[in-house]
Amino acid sequence: MLPGIDAPVPGRGFRGMGHFAWARHEGGPRNGVLTAIEDFIAGSTRALAFAEIPAVFGLGILFDADAPWSEPLGQLMLPYHQNALIAALETNRLANYLRVIEMQDEIAAMQGASEAKAAA
Repeated sequence: MLPGIDAPVPGRGFRGMGHFAWARHEGGPRNGVLTAIEDFIAGSTRALAFAEIPAVFGLGILFDADAPWSEPLGQLMLPYHQNALIAALETNRLANYLRVIEMQDEIAAMQGASEAKAAA
């Protein structure tokens, strides 16, 4: 997957290598973790609160809004909730990370071509 591209790009971007999974497309109803959380909140009969911290692939904290500890937790999370600076830093981190993956792919392709030439 590549950010901003609706479908997986074969051989590019993030890959789970069988250890985890990606969505088949970006966005849309009932697709993705955030959507699942939003659907869960909408269908719940309990008062729930959600803090979304846009760092390291995103961190979500879902908690009971009526719990005695909910207000202190909410106050603790408030500066980080949907923080634009953290989101911009994460966007930059992901772009750099994807570039490293792309360079690793380029090196692997060159090594493969070199090995094939040497074997010929």
